[in-house]
Parts: sequence; structure tokens; C-alpha cells
Amino acid sequence: MKLKKGIFVTVLSAVLFGIAPLITKSIYVHGMNAVGLGFYRTLLALPFLYSMVRVNHLSLKISFHELKRITVVALFGSTLTMLFLNLAFSTLDVGTASTLHFMHPLFVTVICVVLFKDHFNAKKIISLGVALFGVCLFIDISNLDNLLGISYAILSSFTYAFYIIGIGKFNLHRINTYVLSFWTSLIVLVNFMIMALFTNSLFLPTSPDLLLLLLGNAIVCQVLAVTLMQLGITILGPQSASLLSLFEPVTCVIAGYCFLNETLALNEMLGCFVILLAVILHIRFESMK
Repeated sequence: MKLKKGIFVTVLSAVLFGIAPLITKSIYVHGMNAVGLGFYRTLLALPFLYSMVRVNHLSLKISFHELKRITVVALFGSTLTMLFLNLAFSTLDVGTASTLHFMHPLFVTVICVVLFKDHFNAKKIISLGVALFGVCLFIDISNLDNLLGISYAILSSFTYAFYIIGIGKFNLHRINTYVLSFWTSLIVLVNFMIMALFTNSLFLPTSPDLLLLLLGNAIVCQVLAVTLMQLGITILGPQSASLLSLFEPVTCVIAGYCFLNETLALNEMLGCFVILLAVILHIRFESMK
């Protein structure tokens, strides 16, 4: 039952993250940039996260040691991932940016094996190999001349791997998910506030449409998707959670086709099938274990 719960929340988180680029693209139309988007995403999410803490009768009290570790993960994981991925979406199409971002299972595996000496059996190698092949099928060759956008997407992939590993290896999974989400969002907000002051990239949204989009982005990404992903990492561990999160590029490409009039090529449809196969294999292997 615990395994099924971990799989469900991680996949749901990936689907929600996959929908997010639709909102991001719409926000950019209103003149908001990557820094402003990150600032309002965390600012508007905090009241909801605080309410979830209070409704569940939890305490926000954490130790100074835990605060230091959360700060490291929030800065080098959450903040940089959000910044780089938002920049990638502003320069690449949704499908290509998401595809390159979702090379992170490879980074997670390499870091866990090399730095933390984690055991990696043949079944996980098969699942990861099939998944990465599926991701590669999404790559749009016509976009590969955009080196800046590609760099942003790959950087977001690496920092997201750091975020996933940090939650597990820093024992942050021992902190209640809602409490961890609140503190992470608060620190990310401070980081984006500093960036906004230095870049003069913040403005007050007055358009009702923009306000609704920013609120939707905060709820979908920071309140729901991030919280569910942290819960998934807690239950499944970094490697399994990162692999199951590959439902995001599948959702992203399908959403881009349905709502942004982006093309859905044969290789992308095949990529969706291969990724789903990899996820099914992984779930089967975990159930057998």
C-alpha cells in the first residue's frame, strides 16, 4: 500500500508539473520574466502552505541544523531549478525544454552511485536506460542551435537532481511534508526577492488575467506539485521518484499539442510510449522486490 501511495503521488506531481508550462507561457505574454514568475509563485503559495500546516495542527518549529540544510536545498535546488527552467521555457518550445530538463534521472543516478555509493542493480539500469531512450526521442533537432536555451534546460536538470537527492540524503524527508514545503518556499521567496532587487525585474501585476495565472501557477506548482514530489521522495527514495517523474515531459508534450498548437511528431508519440514502458517496468520491478 505504501509503494502504491508513493507511485501515485509522484506521478500526480509529474502530471501537475507537466501542465505548468502552459501557465508559464501565458504569464510571459503579459510581460512577466523568469525572476518575477519565481517570486510570485512562492509569494502566493505561502498562505496556502501555512493554512495546510495549521489545518493539520502542525508546528513550524525546526532546528537550526535542519534550517541550514533546507537553505542549501532551497537555494541550489529549488531556486536555481525554477530560474533555469523558466528561462528555458522563455527561449525554447515546451517540449524541447521539458525533454532536456528531464535528463535529471541520469544525474540523480550518477551522483548517488559515485558520491553516496548507492547500490544500483540491473533492473534499475534497464528501467533508466529505457526511460532515457524515450526522453531522447522527444528532442527536436531544429531547436538544438539555441545553445542558450539548451544550457538553461540542462542546468535546470542538474539542479533538480540536486534538489531530489538533497531531500533524501539530508534527511529532510523526516520533516513533515507541509512544514518542509513552507520553509522551502519561504527561502526561495527571499532568494527571488534579492534577484528581483538587483535586476529591477519586478512589477505589480494589475491585470486580473495575470493575477489569476500567477495564482494558478502558485497552487499547481508550489503548493500541490512540489509537496507531492517531496512526499514521493520520502516514500520511494530519490532514484525511483526521479524516474517516475518522467510522466512530466509526456504530459508537457501532450498539453503543448492540445493547448499551444505545438506539433506532435511521430518520434514524440513513440517517446511517450517508451517512457510509459520504462515506468511500468520500474513499478513491476519494485513490486517484485
